[in-house]
Amino acid sequence: MLDKMYKNKMISRQQLIAAQNSKLGLDPHQPTSSTCANSKYAYFCYYVVSWLETQPSLGKTPKARMTTLQNGGLTIKTSFNPKMADV
Repeated sequence: MLDKMYKNKMISRQQLIAAQNSKLGLDPHQPTSSTCANSKYAYFCYYVVSWLETQPSLGKTPKARMTTLQNGGLTIKTSFNPKMADV
């Protein structure tokens, strides 16, 4: 990608070399246990998250609602019963 940017004169040779020599700063890690991806009941989890995205009390837009959901310190309680789901 950097080579194409250089060839298309989007960056200088100096910027190309600097970018090639710099670390990417990636932080690959497993999703935290609080994500739906790690849930045994991912379908229900995604359903709840989708429903919460529609709730105006959490923000004016779906993006604002997701920010509230992820960073608002909320405790979400549902009627879901894992024992019943496992039957």
